[in-house]
Amino acid sequence: MRVLASICGIVGGLALAISLSALARRQRPLPDAQLISDAHGAIAEICIQYRKDFNPDAIETISDLFSGLAEDVDIRVVVENTSEFEFLKAELARFGVPRLDRLTAVITGFPITPWARDRFGAMTAGGRTVIAVPPARSNMPGPRGNDERVPEILAASLSNATCLSLPFMFEGGDLLADENNAFIAANCLARNSPYDVDDRCGLLRKIEGALHKRVVLIGKTPEDVPDHHICMYLTPFGDKCVAVADPMLGLELHQKGSGKDTVDVETDKSKYEPFRNVILCMEQNGFKVVHVPFLLTSTPRVYVSYNNVMLERRDGEKRVYMPVYGIPELDLAAGKVFEGQGWHVIPVRVAKLYRHTGSLRCQVGIIKRR
Repeated sequence: MRVLASICGIVGGLALAISLSALARRQRPLPDAQLISDAHGAIAEICIQYRKDFNPDAIETISDLFSGLAEDVDIRVVVENTSEFEFLKAELARFGVPRLDRLTAVITGFPITPWARDRFGAMTAGGRTVIAVPPARSNMPGPRGNDERVPEILAASLSNATCLSLPFMFEGGDLLADENNAFIAANCLARNSPYDVDDRCGLLRKIEGALHKRVVLIGKTPEDVPDHHICMYLTPFGDKCVAVADPMLGLELHQKGSGKDTVDVETDKSKYEPFRNVILCMEQNGFKVVHVPFLLTSTPRVYVSYNNVMLERRDGEKRVYMPVYGIPELDLAAGKVFEGQGWHVIPVRVAKLYRHTGSLRCQVGIIKRR
């Protein structure tokens, strides 16, 4: 096992979902299963979760993403019923999205949220797709709780795939990786109380063994890091380089720009300390840090994040699907940061989506890369 880094740092319906859940959560992680890199490989298969009543806020994001993706990417659309799937296809046709034949409906039979990323992580084991889930479910009611039943249904809809539980608690947005490292923030460890305090080293070894990646831990306590999923403020590029959200840079650009009234920006700079902690931790772990503009808003409390991206390497080109917010000075500056690191920017509109506390990556589960 690799040495731990410094601590500073449906196809089926309801009955099928229940039976698969009982089976999947008894199985142990495959010994050769590894968390896939967020910075390498071409995207081969993704999923989104869709609900018709969220369409006005999500359709621009979905249509931009589907139009930007290569036409050989398979897309699973998780929906409560067939009518919602047909409605989405009609909307995408209205937006001129090509190749709608690559969309496949995954029917749950129960209401869900639009946030596909939260409930699973994607791994690979000898060419087999592994949908990784926590070892236990919450007792959360309603669509948010129903989301926890989706991974087994999704896995059943895929060829050569399995759904397995990992030996630690997490949400999908907590998992972030490059070719060698899994980046884990202290607020993810806190989901595993009391082990995060009583036996932190043992917990980290367990995570490292389950993901088959070297763990880079960010922060000692949840207060040391931003109060969101790690993918909202950190982006691994690979080769010991990361992009980190910089709220000071975002504030300076916003104050100089023409769109000062578009968002209510948090100007209490003490709230920026967790982001500075992340930058320092990455530097102390030997990573080159690239600063990306970022805004922390006060009303409502949401993130204008350019780290919540999807990366892929395809046909010799590095591509980034980057959220844009209709804030010209920040959208442009963030694009230049990625271009400066050799990434071709494909903009995806999220101006209506992000006020619901998530952005592009939160809506998409990358199932498979090649």
